[in-house]
Amino acid sequence: MTDTERQEEEVEVLMNIVEDGMFSADIMQNAVTKEREYWLKFVFNNITFVVILPSDYPSRSPPRLVPSSKHLKYLNESDFDAIDMELRARHQSAQDVIMFDWYQWTQEYLENHQKLQTPTPTDNQPRTITPPPVSEPDRHIEIHRGPELLDRKSKFVCFVAKCQTQSDVDWFYEELHTDKKVAKATHNVLAYRLVDPKIESYNDDGEDGAGGTLLDLLQKLQLWDVAVCVSRWFGGILLYSDRFKDFQVVTRNALEEFGFLNQEQAQSGKKKGGKKR
Repeated sequence: MTDTERQEEEVEVLMNIVEDGMFSADIMQNAVTKEREYWLKFVFNNITFVVILPSDYPSRSPPRLVPSSKHLKYLNESDFDAIDMELRARHQSAQDVIMFDWYQWTQEYLENHQKLQTPTPTDNQPRTITPPPVSEPDRHIEIHRGPELLDRKSKFVCFVAKCQTQSDVDWFYEELHTDKKVAKATHNVLAYRLVDPKIESYNDDGEDGAGGTLLDLLQKLQLWDVAVCVSRWFGGILLYSDRFKDFQVVTRNALEEFGFLNQEQAQSGKKKGGKKR
């Protein structure tokens, strides 16, 4: 079997064994080598680990555990290092697929070591300063949830809000993540355009190219003071470039349903005679 076939088989096993919502996988392109890579997301209680499978895993390269400052909120740095070392050591020893074995080991390790609650610091302990949450906007911002789009077991949902400032956008994105289901999505891709000051930006959230695709749609529709966020839950089947069409379709549907488009905008860019999903 090739490395690609072994990776696909391993991902399929994980999808069938790991509890729903605790594991997801997506295909990405390495920005440097341009080669395909699997990005695996494991959720252990409060902690999310992202593991990258290089194109030549498992025959040569080991999996890579992506570090994040969020880990240290619930883990000691030494615990994270131990989990990372275990991942690489298992591959070096087996030179074979090892993700499920590592998953089981990590699950047991965290049950014994995870800091579920931060202890009260004493005078001899360093104090952790928690950054303040994003402040709520001065005015009411209504978040609209568009209809779901299903494509080969992957689910896409677009959220839309009228935003006039960067603070509005920040609140909108943070507020969505208070929903546990949204927070566990494989990707939460954001795009927005603001008039004053003029800002156009996006966040791919690990889905390279998706944010730019959404921003391009907002530009073509000539929409301003609006933010959109598309949540995608990966269904285990690779969609390749079709996923970008899904991002745009689910976003356009939401914008149209909640009155963000006038009649001319609603017809703009639509192809006649296309197949309905």
